[in-house]
Amino acid sequence: MPNNELLHRLQIAEKELQIQKATTKNALKVSIFIGIFCVFAVALNFSILVTLAGGIAGTDKKLNSLLENHENKIHHNEY
Repeated sequence: MPNNELLHRLQIAEKELQIQKATTKNALKVSIFIGIFCVFAVALNFSILVTLAGGIAGTDKKLNSLLENHENKIHHNEY
């Protein structure tokens, strides 16, 4: 009987090991998916940041140009 119980315990341990392997494999897949999603999110945020910065810089440049034109017209009494 002790041999039989040892075999039974060994089979249970082997099943548990297979379950742990499957769980680890699934966790790895989820981790990779989350990593890819995070890279995509960072790229999207960077793209939005660059777009906003370009828009702000363009608006600032346009405002400065309008202000400079206005000041030049005032200086030369063109109004």
